[in-house]
Amino acid sequence: MLSNVMAYYQALSREAAHFGLGETKYYLVLSFAAVLWQCFFLGAVGVISCVNTLLAGILIAVFIAMVEVLAVIFLHENSSIEKGMALVLCLWGLTSYSY
Repeated sequence: MLSNVMAYYQALSREAAHFGLGETKYYLVLSFAAVLWQCFFLGAVGVISCVNTLLAGILIAVFIAMVEVLAVIFLHENSSIEKGMALVLCLWGLTSYSY
């Protein structure tokens, strides 16, 4: 177990060293992403407890589809068959919820 944790942190430091904007900005991006994801999930739990589960499911399905499309547009992520199928299934689930 401890060796897995050590391997994870070694890989993380190697990634930070190869990051184009520098190690400090790598850790800043990682930290801000973690905080934003925590805020998103806190908001999703708030929607579930205050409104209903159906609306939370719809919002999560919309956000998953948006993240996939925005990653291809802004981050120049490679679009693969798996990602396309995940997007189609996500939109199909959203359509089912809406219907």
